[in-house]
Amino acid sequence: MDSNWDQVVIPNAQPFPAALFIGDSVTTGWQAIEKPTQRWTSLLCQALGWREINLGIDGLGFFARRGPALPDGTRAPAVANTELLKAAVRLQSQVIFVSLGLNDAAFLPSHAAQVRKAIWADLEFLRSHSHASVVVCPYFPTLNGSRFNAVNTMIAQACSQLDLIFTDCLTDAIATSTETARLAIDSMHPATLGHALMSQAMLDFLAKLAR
Repeated sequence: MDSNWDQVVIPNAQPFPAALFIGDSVTTGWQAIEKPTQRWTSLLCQALGWREINLGIDGLGFFARRGPALPDGTRAPAVANTELLKAAVRLQSQVIFVSLGLNDAAFLPSHAAQVRKAIWADLEFLRSHSHASVVVCPYFPTLNGSRFNAVNTMIAQACSQLDLIFTDCLTDAIATSTETARLAIDSMHPATLGHALMSQAMLDFLAKLAR
């Protein structure tokens, strides 16, 4: 049987940059969007022609849900658990976005010291073990709450000390918007419009960073 291999056009390999996202339910999209492609992470990668590697886990934090499994199906909090971070490094992306902190606020003030240590441990590990550019971009629906603001400050301070890129742009995209549809019914998670606002905010931030 004749084959037409001589007529087959083999496309050139495209070196699409890979962007890896470590995050919580805001990174997974939770139940506030209709499909995964509406996540801010996916919108960002689509706009930039990047390949998305999404390691979002509902409930995750620097401290929250980082320990062993519990009988009720959840996970205990933990400091310096590098299991997920090692997986992220092995995937060899060109950039790693870290969007954690929202779930850690629930542990304040009683576990503030552990949260601070967990933030430092995660960010120091990525700085020391990954060749990727690391962009730390926590999300909070507002910084008016004392616990949200406290965790955000801890993250910003760690980034400053470790010389990592830090931005509030995801939080600002939601907190400064007057669009009521930006948030889901829980007033915590971004809805479809919120994800679009966050994606655009990150695009703007990266554009400024590249200048």
